[in-house]
Amino acid sequence: MILKSKDVFFEYSWVPSLNWSPDSPTLVYFLGYDSKIPRKPTRKWKWNMLYISDSSGMGQKGSWFFGTGGSPDILLSIESFLLEMALSGVLSKSSLFFSGKGMGGHAALYFHALLGGRGCYCHNPTSNLVNSDYSNNKHKEIFSSIFSSKKTHEYQFLPDFLSRSELKGEILISHSESGIFFNEHILPLESLVSVRISEKNNF
Repeated sequence: MILKSKDVFFEYSWVPSLNWSPDSPTLVYFLGYDSKIPRKPTRKWKWNMLYISDSSGMGQKGSWFFGTGGSPDILLSIESFLLEMALSGVLSKSSLFFSGKGMGGHAALYFHALLGGRGCYCHNPTSNLVNSDYSNNKHKEIFSSIFSSKKTHEYQFLPDFLSRSELKGEILISHSESGIFFNEHILPLESLVSVRISEKNNF
């Protein structure tokens, strides 16, 4: 399915478990930059799967699940979408787990904290899109079209946002990065009580 408007463009695939009930655990998986939802996702016996991809931004490869021009249109739309699914009884808000890699990991961390997820697993997530080499130099062209240069959104610096949130579930972060990326994005999350970090090359 595709949700599209003038300012919002994201895709999702809802795959209910084979043993679905209103309280079945749901894994919300945010896809990474320039990634597509599996054409024929496998149904799990216990777990509901909700894949979400961002098809906005430069070349429709993604705008970090935020939006463009400093306006968090996609971020707010995904939040509303998840809450509406919970209100309709399709999934349980108290049984949400979040996951993602890279760009998707950034979104997973944010929504885990925002919606009180029961657990979160991310691989190589970004967490600092304010003053990092990754956002200000390496991929400056991408992020300058996403965020405002005049006002910082809480989504851009996750260590602060997560530290102010009441985290209900554990966060596991695996990484295969070192050097500047690790120091700017992974290491700042290590001090959070609910976070465990491990070095792992496969996701």
